[in-house]
Amino acid sequence: MNQPSRTAATPADQARPPAPRPVILAVRLMYAGAALTAAGTLISVIALTTGGTTALKASYPRQNATQLHHTLTTLITAAVLSSLIEIAIWLVIARANRGGLSWARIAACVLFALSTWNLVAHLHGPIAIANLIYTALIWLVGLGAVVLLWHRESSAYIGTIMSQIAGSRGTGLKASRSGSRGKTPR
Repeated sequence: MNQPSRTAATPADQARPPAPRPVILAVRLMYAGAALTAAGTLISVIALTTGGTTALKASYPRQNATQLHHTLTTLITAAVLSSLIEIAIWLVIARANRGGLSWARIAACVLFALSTWNLVAHLHGPIAIANLIYTALIWLVGLGAVVLLWHRESSAYIGTIMSQIAGSRGTGLKASRSGSRGKTPR
C-alpha cells in the first residue's frame, strides 16, 4: 500500500489540450497534399516512361538513344527524389502543426509562399494543362491549410501549447538552479 505521494502538477505534467477542428482540418489537408504529391509523381513517372522518349527526342534532337535513355533515367530519378522530399515535408509540417508548434505554422506559410511563386511561374510559361491543374490543386490545398492554421481557434491552441512548453522549460530551469545552490563543484 505504499503509493508515491502526489505533488502539485507542473506545466510539464499537464496534458496537452486536444487540437481544435481547424487544426485537424489543416492537418488533413496537408495529408491530402502529400497524397496528391504521390499521385502526381506516379503520373509523371508513367508519362515519362511511356511517352518520354518521344518528347525528349523533340527537345534534344542531337542525342542518340543511349543519351536519351540516360536523360530519361535522370529525369525520373530527380522526380521521385524531389517528390519524396516534398511528401516528407508535408508530413512533418502536418505532425508539427497538430502538436501546436508555432514554428510549424510559420513554415507552412513559407512553403505556401513558395507554392504561390511556383503557380505564378507556371502561369507565365509554356506548360501542359494537366501540369497546371496539378500545380493549382497543390496550391489550393496549401491555401486551405494556411487559412485554417491562422483561424482564431488554431491561434489559441498554439498559444496554449507554447505557454505550456515555456512553463515547463521555466520550471525545469528553476528546479535545476535551486538544486545546485550551496553546492561546491568537485
